[in-house]
Amino acid sequence: MENLPKELWDTIAEGLEGHADLLALGLTSKSWCKVIIPNHLETRVVRADAKRRVVWTYFAENSLAASRVHSLDIPRFPWKEIIPIRLLEASGIRFDVRSRNLSNTIKKTIPMLRQALAHMVNLRCLEVYYDPAMTDIFLMLAENPFNTLQELRVQMFCLDNTFYTQFAAFTGLLKVDIQIEVSDPNDPAPYLTPLLDMLLSKCPDLDDLCLDLSPGHSAPRFIMQGTWSKLKRLTLKTDMLTTNQPAHLRDSNRVGVDVGYETIWDPASTRSVRAQVMARFLARHPKLEVLKIFSSTAFMSDCITAHDAPSLKSFYLNYRYDDRGGKGLPEGVFPLSKLLPLEVAARLEYYEGWISAACLPLLSKMTSLKTCVPWLDEYNLLGPFLKAVPHLQRICYSISPAGLMTRESDILGYYGDFVSKSPSKSNLTHWARFPDDPYNISHWYYPRGRPAYILPAVEAFLRRISQMKDMKYVQIGSSEKGEDWVEIIRDMEGNYQGYQITNEVTLPKHWGKFYEIGHFPSMV
Repeated sequence: MENLPKELWDTIAEGLEGHADLLALGLTSKSWCKVIIPNHLETRVVRADAKRRVVWTYFAENSLAASRVHSLDIPRFPWKEIIPIRLLEASGIRFDVRSRNLSNTIKKTIPMLRQALAHMVNLRCLEVYYDPAMTDIFLMLAENPFNTLQELRVQMFCLDNTFYTQFAAFTGLLKVDIQIEVSDPNDPAPYLTPLLDMLLSKCPDLDDLCLDLSPGHSAPRFIMQGTWSKLKRLTLKTDMLTTNQPAHLRDSNRVGVDVGYETIWDPASTRSVRAQVMARFLARHPKLEVLKIFSSTAFMSDCITAHDAPSLKSFYLNYRYDDRGGKGLPEGVFPLSKLLPLEVAARLEYYEGWISAACLPLLSKMTSLKTCVPWLDEYNLLGPFLKAVPHLQRICYSISPAGLMTRESDILGYYGDFVSKSPSKSNLTHWARFPDDPYNISHWYYPRGRPAYILPAVEAFLRRISQMKDMKYVQIGSSEKGEDWVEIIRDMEGNYQGYQITNEVTLPKHWGKFYEIGHFPSMV
């Protein structure tokens, strides 16, 4: 092995996908370690600011290193950048994470970034946001698409007249996440036709799809024609079957189908008809395991049968909107008991959505349910809800009725009372809080941003919640990044002995593979 050409060593390492396999091979000998540790483990995944000049210059000038990149993330707001610092330093490049390595504008780094992308011939996952200054980058992707690309995640907040046609260049994608938010929602949406053409005709093996279209834009053709035999995860953050008249047609006499803008406005289309269309869509995708639908009116009572979703394990329906103060279900929203038959609900491992008292008998039969984010239509329903699901292990819930509790002791006391209502045989191990909860306990827990001490009210709350014998992790804040968690410390008899701040809780790991945080999940 020692006498093999370095290119062959690279080829062998390139054949290993997982980081664990790479690391195991790298530890077998010093020779493998020198090849794998810096050259593969550090370059497989790169996340860097578009203005990070030294990074893009390095990859532009080192085609071999660029060819080893499998996942590239050029985020809108850089957070926890992943940069091969040791390789940069080995090449004589001094890297400074602070602004000294950042160009003043993206335009100055575009030539290096474009050349670096041209060298990434083995790229499999691309996550990027669209900036007008990056038009040349997107044009290059359209002219020379990556043949190896399997995952595409794009954020777009500004479109021009040429960008939308570039969707036609991508083929064979397995995972797609598109977020589009134009400045004027009244504008037409010419991007929809090439986008839907790409998804419907050029990505037959799609298994994971997330679409978040700009408000006011609808794409019913997606629901009516979309068929992917391998689709397992679907997230729609836009109502694809809205009957609201598009703003750009509001003052015209055009009623019906507008193929160019993918818009269907049919005043005669009832909610029942839309529900039937959605049910047929689900029936065409028997392998669908995860379904997340935001703000959709395409679901009605009893519109889904046991045969429509045979593989469904995770179900999320309708955005929670603002705190309703315990005033019942929003208009037009159905609770879980009205949406899914027992045969489908009994297979769920994750549910997020509205729950009313009528749902409790159904929940008691959902013994596979391990994680839940309940939106209760009444605050006093929390105790009965927990008694109905003693098998539940992870819950995300906040108590924040506007005007009812304003002092920290009131809020924590209410949580403590809730604990006393919980069943003695509760299996709960994790308790998280809504990311949008305005009553952030971490404001009290982290004085001046430092965990210097814990307030007596919080200490009392943790002591009380420890009465749940399996409770281990509690999120006392509401950070979207999954921060502000503490771990309860117990003695040999299981009694409360204190707490410790923990970084161990990463939501995707601890909350099952269904729970997602943030608006645009990272690729790693």
